[in-house]
Amino acid sequence: MDWNWLYLALPLGLSVLFSFAVAGWRPQWPVWRTSLVSAAFLPAPIFVLGMLVVINVLLTPAEKCGVDACGMGAMAGMFFAGGALMLFLVGGAINFAIHALMNRS
Repeated sequence: MDWNWLYLALPLGLSVLFSFAVAGWRPQWPVWRTSLVSAAFLPAPIFVLGMLVVINVLLTPAEKCGVDACGMGAMAGMFFAGGALMLFLVGGAINFAIHALMNRS
């Protein structure tokens, strides 16, 4: 059985659970703010770490880089930053849809 779907379902599920906590903590907030704040708690540290890797690679002198080691580090940092951005966008959309459907009268 292929379990790769868990890599996306687990963080998005945690984002939805966190959105209910944020909505209970700040009930006066609009749906869009609750959705974006709750979608950012997991991708934000991943994005920051990816950008720190890229900054470290950019500040490393060329003499210290091995055979394309700096290029691979920059690519990995950008990959993680891009994945975190996609996780934020998808999580925000899912949270917004769930809370918009729940608040319909």
